[in-house]
Amino acid sequence: MKKLYTIVSLMLSSLSIMATDFKDCSMTIKSNISTNIEKSYTTVFINGNTFSINGLKYDNTDLGNVELTNLQVIDGYSDGTMVYATLEPQYITIGGEKVAANFRGEVRNSKFRGILNLTINGSNYIAMIGDKADELGQLPNAGFENFHDASGTKEPNGWHSFKTCAGSLSGTAGKANNTFIESKEKHSGTNCVKVQSDILSVLGFIKQPANGTMTTGRLHAGSMSAADTANNSTLDFSDKGTDGNGDPFYPIFTTKPDAMTVWVKFKGNVKDHPNATVKAILANGKVQDPEPEIDDYKKNVIARATNATIESKNFAWQELNIPFEYANKNIPKGMLVTISTNAEAGKASSDKKNLDVIYVDDIAMIYNSSLKSAQYKNTNLSFADNKAAIEIEGKANEADFSIVSDGEGAYISKVLKTNEGETGKSTLYITITSNDLQKSNCFEVAITDKTATGIFNIKSDSNATSSTLYNLAGQQVSNSYKGIIIKNGKKYINK
Repeated sequence: MKKLYTIVSLMLSSLSIMATDFKDCSMTIKSNISTNIEKSYTTVFINGNTFSINGLKYDNTDLGNVELTNLQVIDGYSDGTMVYATLEPQYITIGGEKVAANFRGEVRNSKFRGILNLTINGSNYIAMIGDKADELGQLPNAGFENFHDASGTKEPNGWHSFKTCAGSLSGTAGKANNTFIESKEKHSGTNCVKVQSDILSVLGFIKQPANGTMTTGRLHAGSMSAADTANNSTLDFSDKGTDGNGDPFYPIFTTKPDAMTVWVKFKGNVKDHPNATVKAILANGKVQDPEPEIDDYKKNVIARATNATIESKNFAWQELNIPFEYANKNIPKGMLVTISTNAEAGKASSDKKNLDVIYVDDIAMIYNSSLKSAQYKNTNLSFADNKAAIEIEGKANEADFSIVSDGEGAYISKVLKTNEGETGKSTLYITITSNDLQKSNCFEVAITDKTATGIFNIKSDSNATSSTLYNLAGQQVSNSYKGIIIKNGKKYINK
């Protein structure tokens, strides 16, 4: 009996973890049909891989209840975070209408935040649920406004310097002062981060220039040789360590950006090694920078964005736009970003009065959602003001339309609807949603089935004369009929 009681208790405990309701979540809803922003509080429910929310409303429009099933569950983080996402649009019914739905949500430290994106007949609704839901798809503290203590200096929240490094030489490397709060030289807001090189004393008498470096992962110092890959920044989701702000040494990042923009102000003081570097690695397993040439390692890398030729440009602010190059279609779990005052290891300035310095501010991930091409059975469609028209022979089918976006992970939905009261007429609603779910572009294709309109079904009438007229429905009409007419098998416009 005791054993049975234990098993039942474990089962109930497991169910309580899987099924959770999150009450009083703040929510804002915006739409492409109005400038209004609806604000309220709501309760969301997560049960296994199912998400549900009830009673959605926007500007007196009842969006009803939403339940999405078979969500992709992304886990394996040392802090227990769980991420839930639709891999492709799910089609549900609201008020009798077919609705395309996309969702991404995160449960971290017993708190929920997420984004629900719905499109109904070309009307798009985006619900931001929970605190800082709009930051999903962006790096934490991307504006470098917040800092925490790190062994007598300051690190930006979500970023780490040599003060919190690991490795056999962490005691020596940890003496470097690399990151500083900067309020005067910021690009925007109140603060930015100043990253500066340093000169370390090794064994008490050797002076070793050290690049100024910060990372979203954790720095490792494992070799006296600067170029040794034992000296690296590492992203490891199993690392249970935390920084001075209580955060793990990795950012949770499950979206697929097309590019990243970074504002920098750089001054390099080594003539033969004049460039700074920014590198991002999108990954679903342990990765590091510099990267090892190991086949087993490469499977963890999903995409890279690199600029290793950053110039001083008169020590003025400059915006970098760095595209991501994708290696595969896998789902990411995090992003390792490393920024250094020198693109080459160990090539920092040896002049204490003229150290290399790079100010960094306003990092943003860019997500594309534009229409790249659209075809119906290999026939290109031409859009004006996001609308196109096509005449076909036979009934339209969503699968006959091929839609391509410029967004790497953009969600593409297609909903075909018959026009009420119009024979042979239908509309295809196309929605392209950015991978971070925060932007959608809606398109419409007006479809005319020529066979259903009667154009190809006008029967011969022995009493008909050459002046007999028909409309597009195949009905005989008089000379006073206005619009498109058929006479002797040919179409004309009767004004």
